[in-house]
Amino acid sequence: MMKSIQGTWVPVEAELAGIGMLDEKLDSTILTIRDDCYAVSSGGMSDIGKISIGTERNPMTMNITGTEGANADKIIRAIFKFEQEDLIVCYNLNGGDRPLEFSTHQSTFQCLVRYRRAL
Repeated sequence: MMKSIQGTWVPVEAELAGIGMLDEKLDSTILTIRDDCYAVSSGGMSDIGKISIGTERNPMTMNITGTEGANADKIIRAIFKFEQEDLIVCYNLNGGDRPLEFSTHQSTFQCLVRYRRAL
């Protein structure tokens, strides 16, 4: 697992299907990645599972397999990149094909999130 993705992250910007997420939703969300495991807490809800990273493509790929919580038994495909210290991830939340670009549109279930390392 790549070292640069390890740690605790907080979202600073996010949009789902072309619509920006509210600040209070962002403020209550924390993503933690340790080894090949992830945990998300958001507004009292949790999502825990396994994460696998592919670095051989550009953009890099991420497969998320939920084991507990909101995404239990789901596989979510994503792409990601780093910009300075930010981690940018575009997820396909309906479990379909991996996103091809870092954007969302009204007719998709794609979610684009810019994370910063928690201090």
